[in-house]
Amino acid sequence: MEQPPLGGGCYHIIFYIQVLRSNNFMGFEQIVNRYRKHRYPHSEHRSIRTNTLRVMAERTQMLDARQEEYLNWLLAPAHERTPTTQVEFARHLGVDSSTLRRWEKKEYFKKEWERRVNDLQGSPERTQRLLDALYNKALGGDTRAATLYLQATHRLTPAPSSTSASKSMGELSDEELDQLIGKMAEREKHSRQLKAI
Repeated sequence: MEQPPLGGGCYHIIFYIQVLRSNNFMGFEQIVNRYRKHRYPHSEHRSIRTNTLRVMAERTQMLDARQEEYLNWLLAPAHERTPTTQVEFARHLGVDSSTLRRWEKKEYFKKEWERRVNDLQGSPERTQRLLDALYNKALGGDTRAATLYLQATHRLTPAPSSTSASKSMGELSDEELDQLIGKMAEREKHSRQLKAI
């Protein structure tokens, strides 16, 4: 069902909202045609350029060159960033630092940032470098690094504990249950002490 034409300014706002929300560009042509029909009903010459509007709508979903550069700067380790502060980087790009914060809040920027962080975190090279650093610290005498390395490589596991009773849980007396709980607590305490080293 066709929507009735609205007043000029109101229809412009609705049109741009529809364009910005439109993720499939098959519907984009329909939105533009509806706008043309209602805005310019008697005109042969339509002043809207579909390609320009499509580019505008697509740019709202993609990073431009400056945003790409900023995202790469964010993904770099803090000690490797040049310039070192966000204010200096904003000056380098020729924008205000509030612009950088505004970019960080945009949904498409956050999604791309999260995707790239996940790629970096899952990187085998990065994991290997971290394990190598832990290994080297452990060889230098750092017991915490040794424990973390052994846990990360699944080489440090608590001694298996098994509790067996000749009776079922329902048949145990209060005294026997207290002893069983005490033994379990002692094992847990010992395993936590091993982890804290």
